[in-house]
Amino acid sequence: MVTIANDANHPDQQPIENVKLCSSCYEKKPAKDFYRSAINRDGLSGHCRACHVKKVNTGRKNKKLLSYKQVAPHKKFWLQTNKLKRKAHQDVSYAIQKGKLIRQPCERCGVTEHVVAHHEDYNKPLDVVWLCKRHHKERHMEIDRENKDKPKPDMVNHPPHYTQGGIEMLDYIRAKFPPEQYIGFLRGNIEKYNTRIGLKDDSVQEAAKIEFYAKELHRFLKEG
Repeated sequence: MVTIANDANHPDQQPIENVKLCSSCYEKKPAKDFYRSAINRDGLSGHCRACHVKKVNTGRKNKKLLSYKQVAPHKKFWLQTNKLKRKAHQDVSYAIQKGKLIRQPCERCGVTEHVVAHHEDYNKPLDVVWLCKRHHKERHMEIDRENKDKPKPDMVNHPPHYTQGGIEMLDYIRAKFPPEQYIGFLRGNIEKYNTRIGLKDDSVQEAAKIEFYAKELHRFLKEG
């Protein structure tokens, strides 16, 4: 805090520099080592400049650490469940760096800033549509509406990844394997889904798969 004599215009009267006790480090320091503050009566902050900077840096570090702890698990889960999408993004980035892909204007509005590569099919990483961020978001909203109208695949009784060859995998195994091997296959699947329930896919879906294979085992044993 700085005090000035009553007659400030007198040439012999010079400002007198006072000291103040820092409420953080409890050291007496000159007033110039404190930030100005309109809250306190003396017009100075309660913490000295050094303590204030230290406090601000600590707060930023804690905020960054908290943000990482909150985001990291979600990011890790996203990376694990979107490996194909992640690879497509990496392939596009690498192709742009090597000059194999050249960023184009937005195909909807023609702007050249903030243009991103949109994938209609992540199995074709370099087959992209160039869209600005606004139209990229709009396109994904359109895709969500289109997928909402489509019937959802039956992931328990008829999973689409088990019918790629035009025949149900279970039918193929039943026709190909001897009865004892087919029974072992069904029992193994029951045990597999029972062990991993709640650890991989949706628990309700896993329980439904256990029920599916148990019913198939019961039906096969009854017919045999």
